[in-house]
Amino acid sequence: MSKFITELTGISFRVLNPFLFQTKAEMCRHPEVRRLRDCIKLTFSCDGFPIRQKDQPQCGICTSCLLRRLSLESAGLSDFDSRYLHDFTVDDLANKRKKLAKLSVMDWQARQIGACLRSPAPWQELIHQFPALQDVLAEVCRTTGTEPDNISSGLLRLYSQYVQEWDSFSGTSLLTKQALAA
Repeated sequence: MSKFITELTGISFRVLNPFLFQTKAEMCRHPEVRRLRDCIKLTFSCDGFPIRQKDQPQCGICTSCLLRRLSLESAGLSDFDSRYLHDFTVDDLANKRKKLAKLSVMDWQARQIGACLRSPAPWQELIHQFPALQDVLAEVCRTTGTEPDNISSGLLRLYSQYVQEWDSFSGTSLLTKQALAA
């Protein structure tokens, strides 16, 4: 984006992201977000946005809705969230495998990341399991001028925090119920 704006305007431009190594939940804990908590219900995170119908709720089961739910729950802001078409806090979704598919995928990913983080060489294991992280590392180093060790350390902390938040997420209890029902 920095390069695009620089090319477009002819003026050197740089985007700085102070939240680069924070989870969405950590960002939701920021004092300004807490101050504006009544506005959370006006925001939208659903993958269905391009086809969203006016006055219809977010789906509640896509990865973006699930990450939103995880983040707001972890930040203690669930009471300020909007309603969902499929709401695992009130609907019985335990026997609805298709509606829980994205939750299962996210759970698998969090479990894989957690296993990597517990290995003797967590960064090497992460890039082995998720090779695209090498590209992320290279790009962040290139655009910020930060040393690779600092970037990998920041990413390890970020993923560790994410796994902790996921492990506390109430939505994962549906996977246990689904397994028991099977």
